[in-house]
Amino acid sequence: MSLEDRIRNGLEFDDDTYYVLSHVYTNLVVQVHSVVVTQKNFQYLRVWRARSFGPAKFSEEREGSTYRITQETFKSYVVPPDPRIGKAIEYFGKQYLLEIAVFDNHQEVLKTTNSGDFLLLHNVHVGSKNKIHTLSIHGGGISDYNREIAQISADFADPKFRLFRRRCARMLEQVTNFENFKEFVEQED
Repeated sequence: MSLEDRIRNGLEFDDDTYYVLSHVYTNLVVQVHSVVVTQKNFQYLRVWRARSFGPAKFSEEREGSTYRITQETFKSYVVPPDPRIGKAIEYFGKQYLLEIAVFDNHQEVLKTTNSGDFLLLHNVHVGSKNKIHTLSIHGGGISDYNREIAQISADFADPKFRLFRRRCARMLEQVTNFENFKEFVEQED
C-alpha cells in the first residue's frame, strides 16, 4: 500500500468509536500537540484531531482510566506545544488529546517534528496495562511490522485531508488568550 493510500486509510478513523476500542491496532491522521519525555525516560507523542472522542456515554469512564502525562510524570519537552494548540486542549478538554508512547526507531521521526505538523500514525496499539488504557507505537518499520509515523506534506491534495486541516484550523480560530500558555514546568536534573 502506498503512503498516499495509508494516509487515506488513516483519515477514515472514526473519533466516535475511540472509547470502545480495546486491544486493537488502528491508523489515524493527527496534528501534533507536543512531544515529551517522562520521568522514566519514555517518549510520548501528544496529538489531537480537533474533535472530541466518543461515544460520549463512555467518555467519563474511559478518560478516568486513560494514561495521561501530568506534572509529576513530565520531565521535558522534545517538541513544546504551539501555544494555540496547547490552549485548545486546555479549553476543549483532555478528551481531545491522545498521548502515545513511541518506541525504538519511531523516536527518530519525532526529532524532526514540530507542533502543528500533520502526521500519519500507522498501526497504533490501543491497549491496557493494569486497567489503564494506553496507546503506543512499537518498534519496527512499515516493511517489517506495518508500523510508521510519517509526515504529511502540506500540499497533500486529498479532499478528506484538506477537510481535516480545515477542521483543525477552525477549532484553533476559536482559541484566544494563548500567548502566555504554559503547560508543564521542566524538571531540573
